[in-house]
Amino acid sequence: MNKKNELALDLTSTEIAPVEILQTSTELAPASFYQDFSDLSHENIGFDDVKFPEILLVQDNSKHLLKKFKEAGIKPGDFFNNVENTFSPTLNVIPFYIAKYYDVRIPKDNSDVSKIKIFELPKTAQKVPESSYWMDPSFDFEHKIYETFCYLVLLENMTFAKIIFQKSRHKMALKWNTLIKSRGFNAFKYKYRLHAFEDTYKGNTWLNIDMTCLEELDPKTFNQVGQLARAVTPHISSFIMAEDLLLEA
Repeated sequence: MNKKNELALDLTSTEIAPVEILQTSTELAPASFYQDFSDLSHENIGFDDVKFPEILLVQDNSKHLLKKFKEAGIKPGDFFNNVENTFSPTLNVIPFYIAKYYDVRIPKDNSDVSKIKIFELPKTAQKVPESSYWMDPSFDFEHKIYETFCYLVLLENMTFAKIIFQKSRHKMALKWNTLIKSRGFNAFKYKYRLHAFEDTYKGNTWLNIDMTCLEELDPKTFNQVGQLARAVTPHISSFIMAEDLLLEA
């Protein structure tokens, strides 16, 4: 009998076993205690088996502003982590990878539906004047092609997530790219604070994302981010090409 069978639980019994309450110390266990078990429970799960959490900005008409969240005091302009189901009015992040791709969207019911993601703009694509998208005359269907930036970031709780800038956020993506690139080759050496602001264009108003560089990382955090970047970057294409997780942006 293998170990999995030996450890299998009997789920057919309807009796509930008594629970023993143990007195535990409030002191943290030494780091070595956790390291002894670091290879258990997820040893067969790799990056191909997970999807990146996404940080979404709550809008006035956002699907994420549900009744239960309104009752909890969530408001437009908050940032929503669609895996941890947490909200915050500002967000401190460390960008450790920037990926650029092009999102081919098909107009439908006064909106756009994303159908195709490509990493290179077709040579026959043409920029539509006074807009943020391209169209390709070789395509045999109605479409819009948007330049999109996907930022992989480390959050303050040392978990990672992605933030997507496209369409109305394009100009802010260019600003963030400039802030990052102007600080040298180590893009993940600085922490940024994200916050929402009211943006307008051609009479339309919405909430956009702005960013401020906060501080340079200490050597320990810098090395941790560097290790994460090296572990994650080989799997970038699968994270980007995957379908959006749980909720649409």
